[in-house]
Amino acid sequence: MDKVAAIVLAAGTSSRFSQGSTKLVANFEGKPLVRHAVDAAMASLAFPVIVVTGHAREDVRTALHGAEVVFVHNRDYATGIASSLRSGLASLPSSIEGAVICLADMPRVTTSLIDLLIVSFGRSDRAHAIVPVHNRRRGNPVLVARALFEPIAMLTGDEGAKRFLIQPNTKIVEALVEDAGVLADIDTREALDACHAGAL
Repeated sequence: MDKVAAIVLAAGTSSRFSQGSTKLVANFEGKPLVRHAVDAAMASLAFPVIVVTGHAREDVRTALHGAEVVFVHNRDYATGIASSLRSGLASLPSSIEGAVICLADMPRVTTSLIDLLIVSFGRSDRAHAIVPVHNRRRGNPVLVARALFEPIAMLTGDEGAKRFLIQPNTKIVEALVEDAGVLADIDTREALDACHAGAL
């Protein structure tokens, strides 16, 4: 099987969340929000698991105490998600063939989903990316192959890898999933409450 890592992006400023609080360490079902994404990645086939920190770095590290992950600090986190992607990808060993890009504010993403992406990648014929799809909507996390690492590292600002996932020369494998967790990200306190209640 191809060697696939997981990169958990946990560097954002959470500007849309409640003022004065740190989103990623907010309690969600008995543990910090960020812990859900990291625990799912750690229990998966992905290795190593990289956690990119930035805003509230020490709070996030404390929330992940004891987790067997590699922390990578993005000093330029305020410039947007592109710098966090770049930091995470640059930290990977050369033996890694792909990386599952996980968002730290998506607590409904499961280990089985991450494993599905990795297995699908192993079975694909040189796919550039494996993307989960629920009800005809693309979600996260996305697995990107090493062929996309360098182009993604050239991104700037708050642009993620989506640009490369819509180009006609990018070979995409869509993994159809019944789990709506691939669409549930937490941007606001209201979204966190809705996810608690099962409405998101």
